[in-house]
Amino acid sequence: MNNPTVGAGVNPSELLDRQYRDSKKLEARANLHRRYGRSDGPDWFVWTAQQANLSAGAKVLDIGCGPGWLWGAGKAGFPADLDLTLADFSPGMVEAAVKQATTADYYAHVEGVVADVSHLPFADASFDAVLACHMLYHVPDATVALKELRRVLRPGGIIAVTTNAEGNMAPLYALGAAAFGGAASDPAADIFGLHRAKALMEGLFDDVVMTSVDGDLNVTSAEDLVLALTSFPPGQDADDAAVAHLYELTKAAIAAGGGAIHIPKTQGMVRGLAPR
Repeated sequence: MNNPTVGAGVNPSELLDRQYRDSKKLEARANLHRRYGRSDGPDWFVWTAQQANLSAGAKVLDIGCGPGWLWGAGKAGFPADLDLTLADFSPGMVEAAVKQATTADYYAHVEGVVADVSHLPFADASFDAVLACHMLYHVPDATVALKELRRVLRPGGIIAVTTNAEGNMAPLYALGAAAFGGAASDPAADIFGLHRAKALMEGLFDDVVMTSVDGDLNVTSAEDLVLALTSFPPGQDADDAAVAHLYELTKAAIAAGGGAIHIPKTQGMVRGLAPR
């Protein structure tokens, strides 16, 4: 089944109007991780900040910034005097991100820009660092986007891209496929998983390094799983009968798991430097 929110077939109107006009659908997915996530490592946003390893005083572009959770929850991992440009193609997300980063009362400067990663409105070598967190699977051609990110980076500047690993959260997507059809796998990782991200970036940037972090979810609520799986295609377009079927499948899986569904997850970062 075609998914108009990822990869070469992405429909920008679908992505904006039904996914990212605001953070409601993103919240449905994030809540699974907040409520049921388990990890021996640091908070994901702090980990991301630490792995990006930005320099004090850096001028930073966060493209596809979403609601800006990184700049609130992750601030302990960042230098305090960053100059932030928070960009997204959704005006609602830009507004939320600027509010999040400003409320953190931590950064030297924060501004928001509505922008398309494939056609950035910035001059060459404008930034010391660029972050693209869990968003490059939403563009028609990731190579075009990465070349544009390279263009706006100064020579030697940092690029840090996060995404999911191939095979991420397989039990969750298997439930969705059983109810709605489509692939029983993470569509984001299928399009732009960690290893594909590394391969593409090695052709464009220097000193490319991939790091990942494992965790899991131990989900006890069928309702929360159904909310997550109906927050993106194909579940967001499912009829009542299909959603009811998913609910029954999910309840049965929780019962079979002794009261919870165990869902392993792996996500990570690919970091590199713009050629000098």
